[in-house]
Amino acid sequence: MSTEQLIQNGLNAVRLLRQQKHKLGHPFMINLNSLPQGQFYLEYPDGSITLSVINFENNEYQTIRQLSHAEITALKTSLNLA
Repeated sequence: MSTEQLIQNGLNAVRLLRQQKHKLGHPFMINLNSLPQGQFYLEYPDGSITLSVINFENNEYQTIRQLSHAEITALKTSLNLA
């Protein structure tokens, strides 16, 4: 299997996991290297997205802020999730 095929298979697996999480009513975590350490996005089944941070002391996360509609559209477009 080529590297390109492996990458595509990985992307398909992540897309499927995202759909499954949303179907169960759970948020999907989006980690990006461009965010500060410990920060990530949570995409909820209703389409809303929050910027959140992990508290390593108690392994819980806190919401920093809710993204605006324009920010959500831009993020989904940049990640090819639209």
